[in-house]
Amino acid sequence: MPVVGFVYNRKKTATRNKGAVIEIRASYNYKKKYLSTGIKVLPKEWRGDMVTGRTDAIELNKALTAMRNKVLKAINDMLEEGCLNIQEIPSRMKRLDDVGKTFYEYCQERAEVRQYGRMDDTCKRYDRFLKWFREWGGIKSFADVTERNILLMDEALKKKGMCNYSKWNNYHRFLNSFILDAISEGYLRRNPYKWVHIVKDKVSHGLHKYITKDELHAIETARMGTESLGRVRDLFVFQSCTCLSYKDLAAFDVRKVKEENGRMMYTGKRGKTGVEFTFMLLRPALAVLKKYGGKLPLLSNVKYNQYLKVVAQTAGVDKPISIRGRRCYLMPGWTWRRWQRYWVTPRHASHGPRMPSCSMTRWAGRWKRQRKKSGKEGRLGRYRLSRCTAAAYRTEQKKTSHASRAGGPKCSIV
Repeated sequence: MPVVGFVYNRKKTATRNKGAVIEIRASYNYKKKYLSTGIKVLPKEWRGDMVTGRTDAIELNKALTAMRNKVLKAINDMLEEGCLNIQEIPSRMKRLDDVGKTFYEYCQERAEVRQYGRMDDTCKRYDRFLKWFREWGGIKSFADVTERNILLMDEALKKKGMCNYSKWNNYHRFLNSFILDAISEGYLRRNPYKWVHIVKDKVSHGLHKYITKDELHAIETARMGTESLGRVRDLFVFQSCTCLSYKDLAAFDVRKVKEENGRMMYTGKRGKTGVEFTFMLLRPALAVLKKYGGKLPLLSNVKYNQYLKVVAQTAGVDKPISIRGRRCYLMPGWTWRRWQRYWVTPRHASHGPRMPSCSMTRWAGRWKRQRKKSGKEGRLGRYRLSRCTAAAYRTEQKKTSHASRAGGPKCSIV
């Protein structure tokens, strides 16, 4: 069994006129943990584990007894859980000090730590979750963190009309992270998510939601009723061909477009993660830039979303298109992270922009010869992309090669 007692002048620094700190020592399995009480007395004022010869001796002895009882309470809690570790006594005592703290207050403290150094978008997600969590009010204390309340929270999110993907990524995921933090700090003993099955639906977008090649062509060639709808349509075509998010689309700078081996390449940084990327501008995207003199016809996020519904109706496309213009046939089933890994390449990589292909044996030799020709040796690994993306790239390559053979002008931005 663990042994708890007081220790005075452990480091032998006390003298006749110089006091020393009283400590609490916990011993278990040949291991010791010393906890300072913050009470310093002279050698003549300490007798038999008690403070004597002082006017405040009674108050000091009461304080020492309360600290010793708190250490014993922390040890008993760990014994009940079957995992006694005397090194965790300070954190357990801190938990006892925070008995009056609500679970929401704890989540606020942890959110401040987790938000440090993160991007603005991530910080807004934490703030949105905390705001909804406080308004819902189903979990107030640590004792309320149960399987039943997790299910009630899921039902409340369902009533808001949220899909499984949004429920997990915007709400359950944050609550789960706070619960794990509380377990590591000793506030909770078990994670209810271990026994509750919440559908995560990581593949958030089915193939039926993606714009097909014919649908994108219909939007591109449709006759818009007004000039403003035409600008929205052109912006959507540009976004579909570049797979840029709205934030990156708003930050697009035509001055960063450079010509490399007859191809127009763009380099930028993601607004969400700060990761540098490079991609090739396809012919429809170049046409949009040329039409507007290199300056995209931007409008607000909300208005853009509203007008896109009208554009889709005008083009006869019965799909809920939105500002996420990268949902098109050029990239079916691919998230931005995968797109970034396989199609968008950091500038510091040893090779150039990765070429999409469904059969890399056909493109590897050509890319290798081009690298040798330009004096840049590089390694090209095996990459897999959709056949539609490879077909779009091969079509673009044929058009560029035919134009160069005929002596026509190369793709450029005016």
